[in-house]
Formats: sequence, structure tokens, C-alpha cells
Amino acid sequence: MTPKVVDKVLRKQTERSPRIITGLSLVLATLVGLIAFIYPLVMPASGPAGLEHSQDGPVLIFILTPLLVLVMAGGLLIGKRSSKEIAILGLLVAVNVILRFVPLPFGGSAMFVLVILGGYTWGAGFGFLLGSLTVMVSAFWAGGFGPWVPFQMVTAGWVGLTAATLPLLTKRFEGKLGQFIEIASLSVLGVFWGYMFGMIMNLWFWPYLGGSVGPALDQGIQLLDVLKRYLVFYLSTSFIWDTGRAIVNLLLIIVLGRPLLTILERFKKR
Repeated sequence: MTPKVVDKVLRKQTERSPRIITGLSLVLATLVGLIAFIYPLVMPASGPAGLEHSQDGPVLIFILTPLLVLVMAGGLLIGKRSSKEIAILGLLVAVNVILRFVPLPFGGSAMFVLVILGGYTWGAGFGFLLGSLTVMVSAFWAGGFGPWVPFQMVTAGWVGLTAATLPLLTKRFEGKLGQFIEIASLSVLGVFWGYMFGMIMNLWFWPYLGGSVGPALDQGIQLLDVLKRYLVFYLSTSFIWDTGRAIVNLLLIIVLGRPLLTILERFKKR
């Protein structure tokens, strides 16, 4: 084997472990989030109003924080995330924290647009970090760090994570058609998460409602009936609000998506 071939093999072996660390950290963070959301649906959930997850919420944040650090560290070790890119991540988080508190019509938030575009441009790890850290930092900044925060962190992280899958579709096309498909795909994802963010986040407290509103699995109600209960609850409480968020996401991506992508891609190339 020539020195170049040996060097190439060693480089791949060196990069493999950090990539595994990053990938496993994202998988574990997702699994932890799924378990936290789902377990009250399959176990009797009870507790005083307003104190949902008051005991396991701190445990969830205690697990998530080192996983986020591992995602960031894995990117640095493989050279995929340089110190400059970490600085850009910090800058985008800071901007997104401000955007989260800017009131928009229909209850919308510009926060999701940057998370989607960041995940699309820089990949799954970056997108997950951007979404999760935006929620964490904004909670500390506003002084509203409650047991709901880790659930918001996971869900916002999923927004950036799913955006990283879109290049598998959009990068197959070039020119004007490629740009159209790119913005159209991002717009669809923005509308999707406009609804899904609220639909998922309701699950952090809904199982604790009980009675004729919550799941009440401990009373022998079947899963299909639980889903029907949740659908009625969602349509009567969150649907209109989430529709506003979906519309705002759609409009912001259509209007600002192309110039923001150009800026983000320029930063990435540099």
C-alpha cells in the first residue's frame, strides 16, 4: 500500500468514532424524547394541575444536555464543525432567541424558519443543536425554565433534524427548477411543523388531564378511543393556533427562504 492509501485509510478510521458518537447521540436524544412523550400514555398519569412532569422534567434535561455536548464534540473531532461554524451556530441561536419573542400575526414565530434552514444547510446535528439550544437559551433568558422546556427542546431539535433530510430530494435538481423544488420542499416542511410542533407538545400535559378529556388508559379505554379523544382535544384547542403558525412559516420561507439560504450557504463555503 502506498503512503497516500495508508493515510486515507487511517483518516477514515479516525473519523469513524466521532461520527458514531454524533449519530448515537442524536439517536439517543430522539429515543429519550419519544419515551418521555409516550410513557404517560401507557402508564396511569396523575398529578396536580400545573405540575406535570415536575419530577421527570429535570431528569430529562439532565440527560439531554450531555447528549447535545456530544453532538457538538463529535462534529468538532471529525472536522465537520470548525470553531468558526460553532461561532455561527452561537450567532444563529442568539438571533433565534430574539426572533422567538418577536410577536407575529396569528401566533406565529420566526424561530422555526432559521431552524429549518440551518438544518437544511448544515445537516442533522447542526439543525438539532440549533433548535434545542434556541429553546434552552430563550428559557433561561426569559426566566421561564419549567418542566416543559426539555420537551420543547427535543421537538425543536426534531424540526432541524428532519430538515437535514430534504437535500436527498432537492439536490437532484439544478437551475430554476432546483430552486423552486428547494423552496417548495422547505415550505411544505414549515407547514408540517407548524402543526406537528403543537400536536406533539400537547402530549407533555394532555395525559394528565384525565376525565373525559385525557387518555385515561387506566380506566380500560382502548387505544383507538384515546386517539379519538386527542383528536377532539387538538381540534378544539390547538388547531387554529397551529394553523396560524403554519401560515407564518409558509410565508416567511417563501419570502425570505432564498436570500437566507444564500447567506447561510455562503457562510458554509467560507
